[in-house]
Amino acid sequence: MGNTEILEKETSESLSNGTNSNVEAAKRLAKRLYHLDRFKRSDVAKHLGKNNEFSKLVAEEYLKFFDFTGMTVDQSLSKKKWQDLNSSQSLCLAAT
Repeated sequence: MGNTEILEKETSESLSNGTNSNVEAAKRLAKRLYHLDRFKRSDVAKHLGKNNEFSKLVAEEYLKFFDFTGMTVDQSLSKKKWQDLNSSQSLCLAAT
């Protein structure tokens, strides 16, 4: 079973348990994506870029791993890990 199949199984199990479980599952996935725990960098954009409610939750939780406190927008966008993600995947996260 590949990473995506495992993730889909975990996600579907979590989603069937209610909203609180959705948030907890999103937090777990965001943490694994941020730390590249059994994921490649190229997997991150695939999961964050899906257009569904769960992926939006994951993206929100993922962004919490970045500390932009006291930075200008230019400084925030130049952070190393953020820069790597954008350059390798051409990912744009828009605030909604």
